[in-house]
Amino acid sequence: MSPTFVRRPQRRRRHAANALTPPASTSSACPVAEPTSSGSSGDTAFLVRGRPRRRAALIRLQATLLLVTTLLLASLLHPAPAQAHDPEFETGTYTWSQGQGPVTMLPTAEHVCVLTRISGHFEGSGESVRLFQSGGYWQLHGSSRQSGVSASSTCFRMSAFQTSTGQERWLSDEHTLPWTPGSKCRFVEGNGWWGDSATFLTGMSGKFKGTGEFALVEQSGTGFAPSRITGNSCQAGPRTVRAHSFFAGAPHSGQPALFIGPNDNTGPFAKQHRFYARMTLKGISEQIMAPTDTAMCYLAGVEGKFRGAGEFVDIIPRVVDGVERWILRASNRQKLWDGMGVTGFAHCYARTQS
Repeated sequence: MSPTFVRRPQRRRRHAANALTPPASTSSACPVAEPTSSGSSGDTAFLVRGRPRRRAALIRLQATLLLVTTLLLASLLHPAPAQAHDPEFETGTYTWSQGQGPVTMLPTAEHVCVLTRISGHFEGSGESVRLFQSGGYWQLHGSSRQSGVSASSTCFRMSAFQTSTGQERWLSDEHTLPWTPGSKCRFVEGNGWWGDSATFLTGMSGKFKGTGEFALVEQSGTGFAPSRITGNSCQAGPRTVRAHSFFAGAPHSGQPALFIGPNDNTGPFAKQHRFYARMTLKGISEQIMAPTDTAMCYLAGVEGKFRGAGEFVDIIPRVVDGVERWILRASNRQKLWDGMGVTGFAHCYARTQS
């Protein structure tokens, strides 16, 4: 009799989904796991209620931070247009370097030109720079038996200066102050025009070896007293300081010329209206001055040891906080404390004289 096989009934497997499905009464406020198919392997993946919302909030935050960073970088790489100089006021800058002939600039009947750079090795009477009037034009020239001597001049349109007292525009002849110090230090002085006009340095010659050598204009702050042109030297040999004066307004009104000082304060000239930059170490010292469209800034004096092209004083335009301003610089490339460095002085004659 052949054996009889009885098939056991298979147990019904409880599906994992049934084990994981929460009761209907489970609150939906709490995150719970839900099954979802994950491919053909029959594995079960889980999502947690509430996490997609937090992830979306995180994505929005990252997008906001990215936008802010992009805008910040754009503002740094592409800043707003700067306030530039007015070409109807400032009409050009010219440079002379040793070896050149005189540089002819603009007509003296329409423009006032001022020194804005002096550099080089000033060893004696053979070294000079000079801004002067000749044949109805401004001329820039110099001489040198050394190296690196140069000068720059910036010109301004006379009619662009605004006054309420009169429309006269005058230029002086050259004020010249020559002297020979001898064996001792010697200080000299002469007069420019009254303080209703601006008097500015337009030339110098001789040996500049230290703080005992300077050429400086002392601007008058009153309308009936002259500005002073001064010089000092403790070196032997002849030397000369040169200057000019410019007047805008009503003659003999007694109204003092107006100048722009630190923090853009405007008024009759006082010591606080004088800018200076001094460099006693190796490097460049700077002073921020008036906006280029509101003032004519010029060299009023120099002091120190000029031994080469690395020693200079100058005035240049530069954008500062979105506004183009005049910058006074003094550069020294000599040994530490050798000759006590280089100093430049500047005044800023206001465009609006009222």
